[in-house]
Amino acid sequence: MIRPASIRSMQMELHTTPLKLGSIQKTFERLNKLGYNTVFLQYSDTFPFRRHKSLRGDFVYSRAQVRKINDMATEHGLNIIPLTHSFSHSDILLNRNKYVYLAESDAKSSLCLSNPESVDLMAELAEELLELHPRAEYIHIGGDEIAQVAACPACVSALWKCGRSGLFVEFLNKVADRFQALGVSPAVWSDMLIRFPESIDDLSRRFLIFYWDYWSSGERQPFLTIGGGFGDMIVLDKSAIQGDFAVMVNFPSIRMLHDVPQGLAKLYRPYWELDKKEKSAKSFPYLKFFTDRKFNVLAAALPYVELGSILPNYEEKWSHLTTAVNRIHETGAAGGNLCHWTPHWPAFETLWLGISIFAEGLKTPTINRKKVFNDYAQLVIGRPASDFADAVFHVSRRFELGDTLTPFWQVLPLEQKMQWHRDSGLLEQEIKNVKFIAKQIPRHLKVFQKYARDSPHAKLFAVLSEEILLKLDYERCLIKKRPITSALLKRLHLVIKSLRAVLNEYYIPEAVEKVLRLRFEPYLSKGRRMPKVSTSILTTAKG
Repeated sequence: MIRPASIRSMQMELHTTPLKLGSIQKTFERLNKLGYNTVFLQYSDTFPFRRHKSLRGDFVYSRAQVRKINDMATEHGLNIIPLTHSFSHSDILLNRNKYVYLAESDAKSSLCLSNPESVDLMAELAEELLELHPRAEYIHIGGDEIAQVAACPACVSALWKCGRSGLFVEFLNKVADRFQALGVSPAVWSDMLIRFPESIDDLSRRFLIFYWDYWSSGERQPFLTIGGGFGDMIVLDKSAIQGDFAVMVNFPSIRMLHDVPQGLAKLYRPYWELDKKEKSAKSFPYLKFFTDRKFNVLAAALPYVELGSILPNYEEKWSHLTTAVNRIHETGAAGGNLCHWTPHWPAFETLWLGISIFAEGLKTPTINRKKVFNDYAQLVIGRPASDFADAVFHVSRRFELGDTLTPFWQVLPLEQKMQWHRDSGLLEQEIKNVKFIAKQIPRHLKVFQKYARDSPHAKLFAVLSEEILLKLDYERCLIKKRPITSALLKRLHLVIKSLRAVLNEYYIPEAVEKVLRLRFEPYLSKGRRMPKVSTSILTTAKG
């Protein structure tokens, strides 16, 4: 077993929004200063494959660049856990003609678990990763949110012999055996093991399990999950769910406690520790489930509210992050991983306060907020700046147009997004929320502007605050069904220009343009396009 709380990991997404090498270098330096020792790097199609060249995407890091990334990590005391293509969320891979025969179904969302060539592919991708990350001890293979565990005839046949859990575990063990021959161990997401746990005792203990839980908060919580995502959400007491998270419990897929299959309820009740009225449960319950079975497990937390694209809501996420690290120490888990996903969520550079909170908690279960704020300001501003850290902590709260997605993970026209609030009876609450945020933001913006001249980090927060103010004004127009004025459109173009400039500090230009399109094209009137970026800028993609 790995020493408790010894793995301190940060996830970095290099796929949908690739970072410049200079930004990666700076990130590694900061992670080292905070005490992190591991980076979970997600490449997907940005990795420079040789044997599987057709898996390369439009932008690919060169082999020299990946070696540089590896060397920079070693220089800063960071172990890399790399991932290219997962056996779940496999649409990028399975949409290549060469690999479509490995699909579990016509949906092309995951690999067939019965096909031995799926195991071969996982091993071959691992070999390619090890060529450029030779010191890696673990390689992540994904494995989350598989919608169809058994859809093809071969898997259905296996299903009747060993069940979904047996089919899943048998596939994982075959991958673990192949990885052992390569001198590396596999890592996997937790949710499918929780959803189908019947054969978990047969799973190889060589696996490092990433137990992702993005919502647990406080000692007790008014909900449960059977796996991870919102399709697995079990609401115990809807009236007790507050804040940004309260919007998300309007998902139609959310269930009640009586909907949980009896076998799962019997297995997990000792870990849930429900109160007498069954209105609350213990947070992060499955850490103990895995450690009791002698698995090395990381608590994978999230430093931002999952709905909300502009800035993290640290005021709400403080309890989530501090509870996660407390549970790590309490259960003897191997450590923690802080997750980050793109492109619909806050930019990586906005996460440093959350990264600092998580780092301090992994060192000690008793977190001193003042110390964390000081460490964070010193890290990103270069000097004590308690007013800046306080502004970052309080600045963000979710509002509908502050998100590129609806609560149902859809990209819709702005009018339809607001109609959802009307149809759900949530419009009055949304109006109150907009008023509150509009009142708070200008005060925090002044603080960000105070430091923006000397700090790119502060400048980013200032520009993102301007984006929030702009979108609040758009939302007020939509609520009152007023036309969008030319003055508002002019502000829109100014914000796009400013945001492009600050994001170019961190991301390759193609990634910047992708983010800008996602965040602003819905705001442009019909027939108008995003302001174009100079082609001369695009020639500096490698940074």
